[in-house]
Amino acid sequence: MILPSPHEASDPASSSIGCLVMTCHATRTAETDASGLLIQRLLTAYGHRVVGYQVVIGDPAQLQLSIARGTGHDAVQALLSRPKLVVHQSPM
Repeated sequence: MILPSPHEASDPASSSIGCLVMTCHATRTAETDASGLLIQRLLTAYGHRVVGYQVVIGDPAQLQLSIARGTGHDAVQALLSRPKLVVHQSPM
């Protein structure tokens, strides 16, 4: 799938989404999170709003708390994470 360039997007104001960007990683920080920064730049380039950003350690309880707090705000319409969030994994 080819995305339109930021300049080709139709009326960005009407399709702008408030996004929470969350990185789940044991050793990354906001300063070393290249993928999180890239996601934020791309969202902004395509007319979306980054209304929150955080790096969360992969502890399931901490993830659940961060997701609940982050998505509890009216401005947050989407949660983007890298790598994908796994809050609970059933034993096989």
